[in-house]
Amino acid sequence: MDWITNKTLKRHWFSHWGSLSVILLIGWIGAVSTFFLSLMTGWFFDLMYQNSISKSELLADFGLRVDSLQQFFGILGLVILLKFFLHFWERQLIRTKAEKFNFHLMQRLFRRQLQWTSDYYNKNGFGKYLLRYSGDQLSVRNMLCNGFHRGLKDAHFLLTGLSLLVYLNPYWTLTIVATLFIVSPMAFFLDSKQIPWTISKRNKKSLVLKYVTETFSKQNRDFTKSDRTKISTAFQEKSQQSLRANLQYQFWENSRLAWVAILGPLLTFSLLAAISFAPDSKGSPGQLLAFMLVIGAMAPAIRSISKTPSIIAKGMISLRKIEVLIKKKTPLTYSEKSETDKEAKQGSESTKTESLETDQKLVFLEFGPQVQN
Repeated sequence: MDWITNKTLKRHWFSHWGSLSVILLIGWIGAVSTFFLSLMTGWFFDLMYQNSISKSELLADFGLRVDSLQQFFGILGLVILLKFFLHFWERQLIRTKAEKFNFHLMQRLFRRQLQWTSDYYNKNGFGKYLLRYSGDQLSVRNMLCNGFHRGLKDAHFLLTGLSLLVYLNPYWTLTIVATLFIVSPMAFFLDSKQIPWTISKRNKKSLVLKYVTETFSKQNRDFTKSDRTKISTAFQEKSQQSLRANLQYQFWENSRLAWVAILGPLLTFSLLAAISFAPDSKGSPGQLLAFMLVIGAMAPAIRSISKTPSIIAKGMISLRKIEVLIKKKTPLTYSEKSETDKEAKQGSESTKTESLETDQKLVFLEFGPQVQN
């Protein structure tokens, strides 16, 4: 969890806690409306079929009722419209802040690289740094939007959902929570296996991009047959290394996604199994249906929040790569080089002066009395 102590995030992201909290509140309200939309269908059964299945009892407990289909469709339309605007403004605001963060980061990186000497570029090339402006920027934005913001929003959404589940049936809720605690370690295990291959995949891809850029940026592009064979062989070797790293990454990524995909059905399985083992807790059909609707609304948030550690880890890998280039303290830049040359010149002049004074002292000691006579 090195993102907590990261100075760049603390100064340029978490310091805006006021606006981030407002965006989080907007997102939470929009997410909670999903529960309302799911449970509102109980009103339609009550009004259309005149046969209540107690699906809307939870809304009735909060004093929410409708008396006609016109009222039902009016409220339904307003909630859908409200959800649209809340979702739009949440995405607009959080992505705008993320883009501004990336803009500031990119400006710092570009200004720093402008100071680097041509000797350094000739020695190390520039192709491998292009990913800092493309793929790494995307990973950082994904970390800010889908890692930090969406992770917090989904966490609050799940807490709200758990509160509703406890209100409906505490025993069923305990079963759901126990299932989540049992299956969660597997997701963290898969994440820990994937992260090293994420780093390797990006490094290998960066080397391939560097090689392609440097090959086609040469002034003399009229390659001979032997040159083309040599270049193609080197490119194939680098591409093979990138492919192996990418396939390993995809293996762990697909394993994690497959595991996350079965969380919803797994929770339903555990719920039905708990009811069958304890028939006294089965409740009413309407209560069970409402409980399963709430779980269904929570399932996407559970899948999303299980991806959060991986998203943050990938974003931090990219952010650290950018920070390393910004904070380099080796003599790479023109300013550092000129300061070094200046210090060396001053040191040389000081050495010459000291040497001259020493020679004068020796001459005086040897010939001084004769000179005075």
